[in-house]
Amino acid sequence: MKIGILSFSENGNHISEKISKWLKKSNYNDVEIQRCEHGKLTEWTEKHFKDDAIIFIGSTGIAVRAIAPFVCSKLSDPAVIVIDELGTFCIPLLSGHIGGANLLASSIARFIDAKAVITTATDRNNVFAVDEWAVSQGMIIYDTKNILPVAVKLLNKENTLMISEVKITGKIPDGITLKHIDKAYKSSLYNSISCDVLVSPRYSSHASPLHIVPRVTVLGIGCRRGTTKAEIETAYVSACKQINLHPKSLAKICTIDIKKNESGLLEFASEYGILPTFYNSDELKSVSGDIESSDFVTKITGVDNVCERSAILGSGSNGKVLMKKNIINGIAISLYIANYEYTFDYK
Repeated sequence: MKIGILSFSENGNHISEKISKWLKKSNYNDVEIQRCEHGKLTEWTEKHFKDDAIIFIGSTGIAVRAIAPFVCSKLSDPAVIVIDELGTFCIPLLSGHIGGANLLASSIARFIDAKAVITTATDRNNVFAVDEWAVSQGMIIYDTKNILPVAVKLLNKENTLMISEVKITGKIPDGITLKHIDKAYKSSLYNSISCDVLVSPRYSSHASPLHIVPRVTVLGIGCRRGTTKAEIETAYVSACKQINLHPKSLAKICTIDIKKNESGLLEFASEYGILPTFYNSDELKSVSGDIESSDFVTKITGVDNVCERSAILGSGSNGKVLMKKNIINGIAISLYIANYEYTFDYK
């Protein structure tokens, strides 16, 4: 997580240094602090608006004017926090839920003995914030416009139905009725389900709920040398469309270790924020099961099937097959679902 901290006074700089040291001890390793130079506020803000979080040690007015030209979307804007220069108040100003500003501000406030000034309605009313929860679990919110109707139902104490294709443990929040669907990947009833919140790696054509996409898909891939990022992206998206899978559900990219320097593969993985997993030939050969064999692939790699063996290893012992080996534009793809668990106990 990359964080920029800007102060405007000697005391503010002291608070910056204190917070920076604490953040680094808390495994926020990429923290940059700076005292604002005259005429450099806009330049600094523009540079750090690409970070995960920005902290201003100063007035809210300065912070609002600084970030105003760069505010774009609640899906992409960083968490913005303001702390007064006496360290009395810690205010999440932007991206309270999806950007994580509320949680970060509360943590910092506890450390510096300040008061966290949280203004989001769900937090003020001690109501479950489904968007904050989703982000805390590493999930993707497919359509943010549907966050508000869910929040309104919860604030009005109306029953809110959440249907999930992944296991969610912990105490179910007040107002939420949770139903798990087993083997929904093959269920013809899938698109007839009606709910308020759908937690699923698959697209759904039924009435628009708030769709939260868990990152559970494991991609096993085999490709020729020099395959570009665009070619891999096209093949992967095409494979997802064939089985109604959301591409953003991608959690792992797995292949053989001789591909570890393939720039197209590395660029594709970076686009999804993933570090590829590489297996050696012995690890891949150890996988048993009904796996298609190719003499050509064996000649090139020493393994009869790179993509499916990689996907099986990557998805673990309880993984589920979605797509066995499939050749798309010369790229071998296999898709599995990892049996990840999520929890409501995240605070």
